[in-house]
Amino acid sequence: MSQPKTKSNSNMKTISVALTLCLVCSVLVSAVAVGLKPAQIVNSNLDRNKNILVAADMFDPAKDTNDDVAERFKDFKVEIVDLKKAIILAMKNWLGLALLIVIPMRLTKRLKIKP
Repeated sequence: MSQPKTKSNSNMKTISVALTLCLVCSVLVSAVAVGLKPAQIVNSNLDRNKNILVAADMFDPAKDTNDDVAERFKDFKVEIVDLKKAIILAMKNWLGLALLIVIPMRLTKRLKIKP
């Protein structure tokens, strides 16, 4: 016949089920996090670019779509600027002196910044 259930046997089964469930769930969550990392990076870049366009008053979230961000961002030129001297630095001289900013190409002429 079957053995009568003892308290220690019941506790061991409960603990083993709980541990197995935790292990399976942690593996699933880790797999999903690793799988979604590339999409997260793309969305992070899109959000950064969109915020830059909003700050430059070139993007209206109410009217424009995410597809407009890449098209409008083509007009931007990335430069490294020494804020103390107000000059654009060459890429080799930027260590510790500059801040990375994005300037629309059409504003560089207005601000008389030499590319």
